[in-house]
Amino acid sequence: MADEQRKTLTLKEYNQEYEKALAKFNTKDGKISRIVEDNQKKIDNLRAKREDLRDGVKKAEADLSIASRNNDEAGKQVAEATKKELEKQIAELNEKMSDLKEYMEFQKGKLAKEKAKIDAYVDQVREKPEMKKHMDEALAKRYGRKVKRYVDARNEVMSKRNGIESLKTYPDTGKHALELIEAANKARQPIRDYREIAKTKAEKEARHEDVSSENAKLAELEPKLKAAGKAGEQFMKELGSYQGLNLTVDDIDNLGSFVMHNKNNGQVNTLGSIQAMSAKLNRQIKGYNKSIGTNQIAMENHGYVLTTDGQIMSRDELERSQENAENPEQANQENNDEKKPNVFKRMWAGLKHFFGKFGHKNDEKTLPEGQDQNEDARRARTEEAGQAQEDRAVEQSKGRYANSFKYKIAQDAVKSQEEIDFRQAQEQMRRAKSVEEHDKDERNDNEEER
Repeated sequence: MADEQRKTLTLKEYNQEYEKALAKFNTKDGKISRIVEDNQKKIDNLRAKREDLRDGVKKAEADLSIASRNNDEAGKQVAEATKKELEKQIAELNEKMSDLKEYMEFQKGKLAKEKAKIDAYVDQVREKPEMKKHMDEALAKRYGRKVKRYVDARNEVMSKRNGIESLKTYPDTGKHALELIEAANKARQPIRDYREIAKTKAEKEARHEDVSSENAKLAELEPKLKAAGKAGEQFMKELGSYQGLNLTVDDIDNLGSFVMHNKNNGQVNTLGSIQAMSAKLNRQIKGYNKSIGTNQIAMENHGYVLTTDGQIMSRDELERSQENAENPEQANQENNDEKKPNVFKRMWAGLKHFFGKFGHKNDEKTLPEGQDQNEDARRARTEEAGQAQEDRAVEQSKGRYANSFKYKIAQDAVKSQEEIDFRQAQEQMRRAKSVEEHDKDERNDNEEER
């Protein structure tokens, strides 16, 4: 179907066409993926054979060297012939591998062309003005919610880090707390082992492999789980008495292995342990900060901001809110005007007509035949009807695009836009970091000059 014809399709019809094209693409993708996979296996096998042949060439060269030293002409001839034959076989293998690689690239190229057609469907929907507006709002709010979640998670980790670092204040108390963390970590080891083995078992079952070894290990661990859970709980209760040390069971599992000991006496190294734990938590905080920055930039690129009180607003809404805060009386008047029902417009038009008619009775006879004497009232009704129709169109448009995400093509358009958003946001963050580092270097240079 031509692009011009597609423009007349409804979103539902366009989605149906897209799903048909996508089904064909997925079939081709499966076939080509199998071809590529089979050819890669052939290449790997040929590469292994080539390595064996290269080893044979090295051996033939060694035999040739020995025969030359011993003046063994017959041995030299055999070694040279062997080397020549092996090199010929290597050249043939190289040619076969080259042909297989070329065919794989050809198939990948075919698939890339088909993928471009699928992407064109998605791009056409993604770039449609009404859809773009709806996606801007939906994605910006999604990014805003992520920012709030990441901020909460980061603050929680920062609280844990501060609690760990507070153990420096009283070394003896800190040492005892670290001993408890290490003990709780060791007590919970059977639980962690059980989870790891259960995960391996599930993966092997998915591949239809034998899991008898995993079953035996799990059966051996099961009696220890209850005792491990109780011991862990007891240590957690004791740790709960430490001010600011708001650790969870997961924290014990993640941080317990970072408790360090002095080599000379085996005692807990309080400062070293705290630094190691803080470093791990700082890496988590850094990861959250990166996620916060990426999502915040992506949100702002769609024209939305996160206010200080946690609201996700468009820039226009924020500006109006700020203007209303500066001019509350004007804002109230505008709100009241907006809330007046249209019936007042009709009443006012009717009154104007009545008093106009009362003041100019004699003028009625001079009106041309067929002229509407209720012109003002008719105009008011026309304006009201036009406004009502426009309001209905806006509401229908909102409803239509609000429900658009149920379609596969709209969902894929959102995914495509998310990928673009995050690439752009990450690039903006890299540029900002580069500028910041450049400014920092300039400041350092200026300070050195002074």
